[in-house]
Amino acid sequence: MLSSFAAAPAAPAAESVVSHPVGQDPEAVLDYWTPERMRGAIPLGGAATGAKASPSGARTAVAPFPDQETSPGADTLYPQRVHGRLFLRKGASNRACSATLVSASGEDAILTAGHCLFDTDLDAEATNVVFAPGYRDGATPFGRFPASALHYPDEFTEGDREFDIGAANLAPNASGVPASALGTRGVTFNTPRRSYRRDTFQIFGYPGRPTDFYDGQRLILCVTPFTGFNRDGALRADPCYQHEGSSGGAWLNGDGLITSVSSRHPACAVENVACTAVKIGTYLGDEAFKVWAAAADGVPKGVRKQLRRCKQTRKKAKERRCRNRARTFKPIEP
Repeated sequence: MLSSFAAAPAAPAAESVVSHPVGQDPEAVLDYWTPERMRGAIPLGGAATGAKASPSGARTAVAPFPDQETSPGADTLYPQRVHGRLFLRKGASNRACSATLVSASGEDAILTAGHCLFDTDLDAEATNVVFAPGYRDGATPFGRFPASALHYPDEFTEGDREFDIGAANLAPNASGVPASALGTRGVTFNTPRRSYRRDTFQIFGYPGRPTDFYDGQRLILCVTPFTGFNRDGALRADPCYQHEGSSGGAWLNGDGLITSVSSRHPACAVENVACTAVKIGTYLGDEAFKVWAAAADGVPKGVRKQLRRCKQTRKKAKERRCRNRARTFKPIEP
């Protein structure tokens, strides 16, 4: 059963989620991100490491299979337009990640990676956070939406990469409230781990590496199978070559629902094709649901009732399936 949001009273955010309203003036943030700064933003890498973008114009003809450039003609069409580039400032650096408009009651939320919003090395939040849906080569067909609030797990601030998930609320712009104007992807939490065995993901992002094909300026898609779990519970997919800049990009399951976001790729003793091809995504479990709920102004009343019924289930496997169904939210289609 897919949940919706009609007239849903909100519950308070969980204490394990850090939620901060953005104290910056939205117009000042928009003024900061000039076209030159957006083009020059350095794609952000995993866990607070970055990489320089490829030189302008230095593009190879094709990406390594199965990565592919998405169609420019679909940038303004639903659902491709709900994916976008996330611009932010960390310390003295202008950086960029990936993010996706996600179904939530306020119709103003995006999902991304935790390390796009909080830097564990600097022990500081990102500033000047702005989302550009449908971004390509400097074009922002729907304008830019400055963040009004940031949310991420407290566990991530303490260095636990298992909880590399973040969400942000967006202020409206001339296009209107973002989800109302553009639509969203649906999302699912607490997916039973056994159900991933035969899954194939669609993984979206704005990578700036590993070859000159990737410059962070275009939305890249790879369609690739699930290949197992990391020791920390993260999902692995292989092959998929999206690196720095793709952090926070959505992983869609066979039903077209967000089931993970890009977190990192393995640390390689020797950089090689086999290692470079592995993609790691955050498992969207209880903590990720709390982050989403914080951005959604709480858990809808109907969902809370379903979850109480799930607790009455005697078998753990059935309870997990019940929680997954209760925490699955359909996309908002324009």
